[in-house]
Amino acid sequence: MPQRIDSESEPTTPQRPRIQGPLANILNVFQEFTPSKTQRQMRGLREELQGLLNDAEDAFSAKDSEIADLSNQVVPARPRRRRKRFHRADDAPASLDSQNSETLEDRTRKAGRHFIIDEGLFFIDEGAIWSLDVDDDFDYSTEFDSKSTRIQAQLQDVIRLLPDDAVSRRTEEWIGDAVRGQRSATAYRLRRPSLKHLADATDLKHFTTSSDRFENFKQRIGYVPATDTAVLYYSAFKAPILYDEFAGEIDVDHLFRNPLLLNIHACILRRADGPTDLFKDNPYRPQAPYMEKIHNITRTSTGAIANAAVLAIWLYSADTKFLERGNETNINYRKRYRQYVEELRKGLTAKKAWVDALLNY
Repeated sequence: MPQRIDSESEPTTPQRPRIQGPLANILNVFQEFTPSKTQRQMRGLREELQGLLNDAEDAFSAKDSEIADLSNQVVPARPRRRRKRFHRADDAPASLDSQNSETLEDRTRKAGRHFIIDEGLFFIDEGAIWSLDVDDDFDYSTEFDSKSTRIQAQLQDVIRLLPDDAVSRRTEEWIGDAVRGQRSATAYRLRRPSLKHLADATDLKHFTTSSDRFENFKQRIGYVPATDTAVLYYSAFKAPILYDEFAGEIDVDHLFRNPLLLNIHACILRRADGPTDLFKDNPYRPQAPYMEKIHNITRTSTGAIANAAVLAIWLYSADTKFLERGNETNINYRKRYRQYVEELRKGLTAKKAWVDALLNY
């Protein structure tokens, strides 16, 4: 006999598949957006969401690369046509252009994130860099001769990381968005999930408010109080937080050697728990895709050191947002980056022993 159906019983609803991985974290943050949240809480959620979106995008890009690698192992590769940096080879088929365009934005944004991690937190002049003609014969030894040569050097750094088919097209918006997004995600990571790895138990008590950070950390980041003849300011190089040993004066043999800077860089390269066991034989490396692996970063750069120095100062500052100019301290972080990277690169060009030792530190 056919089985009788009880019309009063509710039909069984198929259980929705459980979302896992990066999408689950993003969904959880979305669910936190409620009218009861304060503006400060909403701002924190937006920063967290931006960080998760960046991580998810990088994770998916890494998976795409793995799939492509596997495909190349089983499918005979066609001989690659010779390509020029600024445009496709004249005899390249039209289909190649359309195929590249499908993922051009993703690859360009990925290059933008690589740039901010390895080269610089800020553009020297974002308005000028995209209108500048590329100098194919640029000499890096002239980088600090003028503002235009500084911008040209940074443009060369951007182009070096871009996919060839992105160089000749208007991809500035994608690069700029990627840089700003990565900068915001980094700031969120340092002040939130990574903070327990960057500050000791005593310091952690004073990170709750801007005023608490100011009262407890201002001297550490170079605070110089006002006098009858001068306004207060923050010294760029007489900031103890930049040194492993600080005796009150600039000492290049100890400059940029505070382990905090390495820990900050590890947070950027290896996700929030990156500093775990950093100075041991088997440092932590996450199972999920991480920046060091995604971008194949195998060495320390002067830009990365300057980045870490700027971020260390911001981390312990009273500033509540990571902007080009501090909203509480008035520190010009863009200028700080330029000062630090210039000191490092000039020393490297002059083959100064302290810079060589720092890069191998």
